[in-house]
Amino acid sequence: MPFNQKQQKGYNGNTAVKVAGEQHQYTLEEIKDFQKCMTDPSYFINNFVKIVNIDKGVIPFKTYEFQDRIIKAITDNRFTICKLFRQSGKTTVVSAYCLWFALFHSNKEVMILANKLATSLEIMSRIVFSYESLPDFLKWGVKEYNKSSITFENGSKIKCQATSASAIRGRSVALLIIDEFAFLNKDLAEEFIASSFPALSSSSESKLVLISTPFGLNHFYKIWHNSEQGLNNFVRVEGKWQEARTQEWYEEQCKLLGYDKVKIAQEIECVVGDTLITVRNDDSGEIFTLPIEKFYNWLPV
Repeated sequence: MPFNQKQQKGYNGNTAVKVAGEQHQYTLEEIKDFQKCMTDPSYFINNFVKIVNIDKGVIPFKTYEFQDRIIKAITDNRFTICKLFRQSGKTTVVSAYCLWFALFHSNKEVMILANKLATSLEIMSRIVFSYESLPDFLKWGVKEYNKSSITFENGSKIKCQATSASAIRGRSVALLIIDEFAFLNKDLAEEFIASSFPALSSSSESKLVLISTPFGLNHFYKIWHNSEQGLNNFVRVEGKWQEARTQEWYEEQCKLLGYDKVKIAQEIECVVGDTLITVRNDDSGEIFTLPIEKFYNWLPV
């Protein structure tokens, strides 16, 4: 990373944030690590990204196998759809990947959208924390730095906002992340798909990542199902709770969900349409088994 002769340290008094043009004298070991990080996001994330653990405080980010699959799928493909259980760490891995992408690609725009502005801001806050925790030799200086936008001196930007039909209209987005895509309002999701997917598809390099816990058989399910049928170009990645959590965790989540079989199947098991569930008719008391797809078809719209 080239720097000019400016001597100012820190951005607006924050010494963890480099000012554009701030110098760094590289060691041979740092140059080797920089080169590895440039070509391998997993190496960057597992060796240099730090996160806040609710029990342990600040710790190095060590990815689970399904998170490695997400990283590889996004890196190798333009369209990725990720179906993950609740509390899977999806926000953490997405934020780390966005940081890597912006730091090691020049003049690229990363856009993070979510069903709620607060959710996208949470992802940005994790990006900010991870950036500030990096060693200096991996940091670009910044030109803009606030809670919803970062512009690095390499010309790359990371922005976040709530999903809207016009969120990326007129923008040249290189990496678009949509978190909790299944939880978008049906009409908004359809408007966004109609207005944004064609624009992204017209580019030969832009990447689109849909990531969510399932929420019924809606637009997210349809894209996933169509991918299984070979009707779109999305590459599927699924994370199972058994890959990252214990049986005790599973039982605690079931308790928190009130032992609601549909919610458990949806939010923890990440079921598909033909998965059998057992339900009880509140009026007759009858208990029977049916595919979850049939159950959803009975629900009022």
